[in-house]
Amino acid sequence: MGDAEPLEPDELERLASAAYLGGRRDEGYERWAAAHNAYAARGDVARAARSAFWIAFGLLNSGEPARGGGWVDRAQRLLDEAGLDCVEHGHLRYAGGLKAIFSGDSETAHAGFTTAVEIGDRFGDIEISTLARIGVGRCLIYMGEVAAGVALLDEAMVSSVPRRCRPSRWATPTAR
Repeated sequence: MGDAEPLEPDELERLASAAYLGGRRDEGYERWAAAHNAYAARGDVARAARSAFWIAFGLLNSGEPARGGGWVDRAQRLLDEAGLDCVEHGHLRYAGGLKAIFSGDSETAHAGFTTAVEIGDRFGDIEISTLARIGVGRCLIYMGEVAAGVALLDEAMVSSVPRRCRPSRWATPTAR
């Protein structure tokens, strides 16, 4: 048998999602990191940033804010250096909102999630818009605006129809 062909970055992303959702989080992070590096080497900064986001998402939701924040910072640096105006900025604002909410800072989290909604809406990315609306709704509830928060959660759930959102990406963080 000869050497196997290296996997393409999009294949690595699919394997990362499958591993993560199958409970093999470290394997998922390794695959996303490999995809991140492959995209960055190709100059596809937006896709590299998105792979970094999914690592950060998992780490932040697992209570690892330093590692998760490091991936957010890496992705933000790549986007800043490239001068890209892309939806991945919304993903990074969302991750910043997660980090803030887990540290108990609802106001900073609300600002991050709100910015992520605006960016997602501007780029027509239902996935990040919906995730971020859930974040805004939860923040409103934490800040005592229960009716407004529940209304946003309801709106977010209605927008997550199967044909428009990939079910492999849905996970709602729990408050710590």
